[in-house]
Parts: sequence; structure tokens; C-alpha cells
Amino acid sequence: MGMAKMDSSDGTKEQIESIADSTLPGTNPVFNQDGVKYKGKILVINSDKELLDLIKYLLQTFGYETIYTRHLNEVPVILHDFNPDIILVDVTEQNVLGLLQGDPALTTTGTILMTGYDGQYPLPVWPTDASIQKPFSSEALLSVIEKVQRMKN
Repeated sequence: MGMAKMDSSDGTKEQIESIADSTLPGTNPVFNQDGVKYKGKILVINSDKELLDLIKYLLQTFGYETIYTRHLNEVPVILHDFNPDIILVDVTEQNVLGLLQGDPALTTTGTILMTGYDGQYPLPVWPTDASIQKPFSSEALLSVIEKVQRMKN
């Protein structure tokens, strides 16, 4: 199984496609009435448009309905309209989780923090269900997403 790095120098859509047909351990996809794999909804919050596009492509390839934003003021509306299963948020954008604390819509939503920092974060960090260090492989991202989904179900 190939590795697809989620950074601009190593990650390509071709690498993602090369692993898209493989089954990850513990994966049990659900099929909708059209026979399309469906694994859930993910909201991705990050200021890096290139990374957002790559993550969205990866997640959609693996059956996740995905929406992303670079604008924190859009998150409360998206949270209620899109009703994601998971929020994948960059550490520099994670203050949005503080704004959403106490929102009933967030109680059943998993949260994953993406970070380029190893160990100590330079910012206060809101509680999340999991974290992943950048750059990460597509397998690592999918694995942490599935872990959070299992925790929330």
C-alpha cells in the first residue's frame, strides 16, 4: 500500500488514488441506495487552501462527504446546516472550538486537531478527541478519523 503525504511537496492525487481501492483494517463501509460508499460527514477547518483541497479530495475518495472552510465565522452555520460527524481543525484555527463549547450540536461531533508542532503547543488547546501531526500520511489521517468515529458511535 503506497503512502500519500499530505503536504504540497509529496502529496499528489495520483498517490491518493493508488490507495483508494485498498481496505483499511477495521473499515466496514456502508453503502447508500446508489451503491456508493458512505462513511460520514467531515468539516475541515484550515487556512491553507492547497491542504484543504488535498484533504477534501482524499476524504471524498474514501467515501466521506466533506466540506471545508478557511473562515471561522462560517463554522457555526456550517455546523448546524451540514451536521458533521467530525471536525478536523488546524491548531492555529482551533479557537473556533472554544466558540462552539456548549453548543448541543458539538456534543456528538468528534474533533481532531491537526498540528505541525511536536509536543508543546505554543497556543492554548481546546479539548479534542484526537490529534495528528503534519505532515501525515493518508493512511494515518484515515486511521485517526475511523478511531474517532468508533469513539463517538
